[in-house]
Amino acid sequence: MSATRWLPAVIVDGIRSQVARSRGGLADDDPALLRLVAELTDIAGQPLPELRRLEAAFLVLARCLEPAHLKACLEELAGALLPNLLAAKADDGHRNRGVDLRRKDDGTGWSIDGDLDLECGELLHTAMTAAKETDPDNSFDTATDARLRAEGLDPYLDGCVEVRSHRQRRHDGLKLALRRLLDSGALGSRGKHVPHVGITISEPALHDQPGALPGRATSGAIWPAGLVRRTLCNSTITRFVLSLGHRVIESSHTARTIKPHERRIKDIETGGICQAAGCHKGDQTGHRLIPHHATPYAICGTTSLDDTVLFCECTHHDLREGDKTIRLKDGRRLNAHGWVTDRAA
Repeated sequence: MSATRWLPAVIVDGIRSQVARSRGGLADDDPALLRLVAELTDIAGQPLPELRRLEAAFLVLARCLEPAHLKACLEELAGALLPNLLAAKADDGHRNRGVDLRRKDDGTGWSIDGDLDLECGELLHTAMTAAKETDPDNSFDTATDARLRAEGLDPYLDGCVEVRSHRQRRHDGLKLALRRLLDSGALGSRGKHVPHVGITISEPALHDQPGALPGRATSGAIWPAGLVRRTLCNSTITRFVLSLGHRVIESSHTARTIKPHERRIKDIETGGICQAAGCHKGDQTGHRLIPHHATPYAICGTTSLDDTVLFCECTHHDLREGDKTIRLKDGRRLNAHGWVTDRAA
């Protein structure tokens, strides 16, 4: 593009747009806008070298803008002046993109380092900002900030640890965004499971019993019991009972219903027939079987194979709505409130 074409675009249109935007928008017939356009048009049309005309136009820009806004506006104008260079830089950023994420050797957390291209950086910035603004801990920060300032303290200058710094809030916003992403299931499944953070820890370790092995995340990171306990409030828990030889002999979890593989196990155990004594309804007769929590979920908050019973719809109705006591084929009895007697050995 020749100078006669790009100079008016940058000097007149570009600077006019920058100044009008800095003032919240101006009417087309605003006298200040008309004077600015006339001045810029005169500069662009002067018989001077291009650099001299640009310098004069930039002086007009500096006169009209708040100093804090000048750097960002000049960056935009430079992009308009050298679009090929701007595109080349973006291409370089894409070619050199990369992120390194590693666990710190001292066990304090993770170290992240890398170079994001323009698109990835914008996505990350947008996600972190949105999550930061919806962080439920913001109200606590605000209230604590107000209290400290009323006491004559600056939460960000007096070594305060009660209010999160802006850097910490960005970190927590990123963590919140990642958690919401995983919870959404948008990343699909891996090995027939939706990807989630997984922490394996023994019950003795969870209760700080001496000598118990600490928790371990799926990434291989070691987690202290206190951190695991803090995550339990909003997490799904799966419990495994292991033999001395480290084989799983029983499992339970905090999901409301049994999982597909657990339903298959119950079908195999019962032959797909209602477990109520004297009942022969089930898969073979075309009757739907309903997995029932022997101990109500509202009481125990867990789902396990050992505490799940398969009933036909009729038996399930008698138990839940008819308030009847049901005897199972193995001799155990239960009602709507749970097991009536100790389960048979």
